[in-house]
Amino acid sequence: MEPSPQAEAAPPRRRYPRLKLAILIGAIVAGQAMVIPVARYAGPRVSTRDAQIALVVVSILLATVPLSLAVIPDLGLPGAVLLDRMLGRQTVRGKIRPLLVRAVVLALVSFAVSFPILPLRLRVVGGPDQARLSRVLAPRALGLTMLSGVGAGLQEEIMFRLGLLSVFIWILARTARIRGPVTDRRAILWIANLAQAYLFGLMHQALALTGSVGNFSMLGALVDPRTVVAIVFGYAAIRYGLETAIATHVLFDESIFVAATLWPLLFR
Repeated sequence: MEPSPQAEAAPPRRRYPRLKLAILIGAIVAGQAMVIPVARYAGPRVSTRDAQIALVVVSILLATVPLSLAVIPDLGLPGAVLLDRMLGRQTVRGKIRPLLVRAVVLALVSFAVSFPILPLRLRVVGGPDQARLSRVLAPRALGLTMLSGVGAGLQEEIMFRLGLLSVFIWILARTARIRGPVTDRRAILWIANLAQAYLFGLMHQALALTGSVGNFSMLGALVDPRTVVAIVFGYAAIRYGLETAIATHVLFDESIFVAATLWPLLFR
């Protein structure tokens, strides 16, 4: 799991650290705003206690974002490649098409590795609430669900793959007394990636990152498709950068929403 030559790391000393952080936090807020409508439309009622727990979890994840910006240059990780180029007034022309191609390939890989374990997840944890699911996947709600797919891709990739994953890698590197780049330390990269993926699946089951409360199972998170796809998203972030991870996540989510909504209409 080594960064490719195409993933150009940002200079160690960035010119606009505060502006970059503001853009990332703004993207998280915008992403959450995109997710809220579908959560309000089809989500369950949430108790004050559950809402407080969700707020604490999201606050912790938010705190990892500025920490990641401080440690990514020393770790040699690509970080937010395109954002760094734009803030440095460098052109991103010629970078978009390869990014999208990689995102399509990784989205297909996400499908290939996640769907085979779906039956096992349903057996361990159980299925979703059918009434809620039918509301989310109703044709009239397709616009909301597609909007939430973009929002989830933005906020979750920034918090989990840029923030949490980078902090995990930094902690493991310091624990191993490694200073400097870790791009050749595959054990550290994979352990950190697996850890963030497990927490991603676990937190989706418990909180869904919107305040809605789902089934909670430590074992279930191990066989949750969202845990598996988070490994792919983490790989994308480590190898190619944040923007590739976002694009992969969005393509994966949007494909599921569109297919699950339109399939019954086209093949009934």
